[in-house]
Amino acid sequence: MWKKAVSKNEQKLRAKLPVILDEIYCAYGVRFPEKTPVNDMIAVLSSLMTKLGIKRVNGKRHHKSCYQKALEKLEEYEAKLSQYELYNRLFDGRNSFSKTDNDATFMHMKEDHMRNGQLKPGYNIQAAVEGEYILGILKNGHISDAHIRMLFKQVNVHQNEDKSIDISFEMNGDWEGSKAIYVDPRA
Repeated sequence: MWKKAVSKNEQKLRAKLPVILDEIYCAYGVRFPEKTPVNDMIAVLSSLMTKLGIKRVNGKRHHKSCYQKALEKLEEYEAKLSQYELYNRLFDGRNSFSKTDNDATFMHMKEDHMRNGQLKPGYNIQAAVEGEYILGILKNGHISDAHIRMLFKQVNVHQNEDKSIDISFEMNGDWEGSKAIYVDPRA
């Protein structure tokens, strides 16, 4: 899911609420205050349908009343809105997330046999190494390493003869989210 698409569709959905409320006013003759939660509106409309003796119908050869149509539109609105709220919580400062693995972020992968620049869900893995021993591993869904810098005491950048760059990190003591392993080099 992409953050830009979710926010655009959420704005379109919120713009539909006044239209739905006008239909409810025409069907039920009920107006709701501006800040009324959608759950309360659905409960009021369901109780009104019960008081009026209108039953909900489904399937072929059954015609839905204007009351039921308005109520179903409001229920669809509530379901979509709760879905968008869930997506916004899952973004957690990122611009995308995968539906199958919510912690993964869409990234360009090196192995792209189609050569069409397709984005795939993935993780950014960082390993803290000292004296050829792995001290900690951090798995996160952020694309860049910019925010990781604050997790380490010192960042060393070294340019090799072949113009490649090696970056090494000195790990900070409280590295939350990592699996820290300490191996005594004397052992």
